[in-house]
Parts: sequence; C-alpha cells; structure tokens
Amino acid sequence: DNNSLIKVVNLKKHYIDGTVKALNGVNCEIKKGEVVVIVGPSGSGKSTLLYSTGLSQLLFPEVQV
Repeated sequence: DNNSLIKVVNLKKHYIDGTVKALNGVNCEIKKGEVVVIVGPSGSGKSTLLYSTGLSQLLFPEVQV
C-alpha cells in the first residue's frame, strides 16, 4: 500500500529458549497521517516492539553533547 509508512507482519520475539514470548505474532500498519499510541501494562512488549522494528532510533535518537 502506498500510504503505509510502517507495516509489521507476524513479528515474534521470544526469550529464554522460547518460553517467554515478548511479541507473539504482532501485526500492525501505520499509514501516512495517522497518529499512533502504544499503550499497555509493564512487560507487555511496548519497548520490545519499538526496538525490534527500529522505531526506537527514529523516535528517540541519541543525544550527543
């Protein structure tokens, strides 16, 4: 889709020999002009989603002094 900025299909991130499933088949699509908020309880995979997709570097670039 030409309006898609980010598309995630079946993203999985498992830790400790697969017993901890931080992300288990996540699908999402963010289109041009959309505002997106990622919410959930502690440990639900919000940061893992950002780091796994590379969005953390776009949203929170390193500050150099």
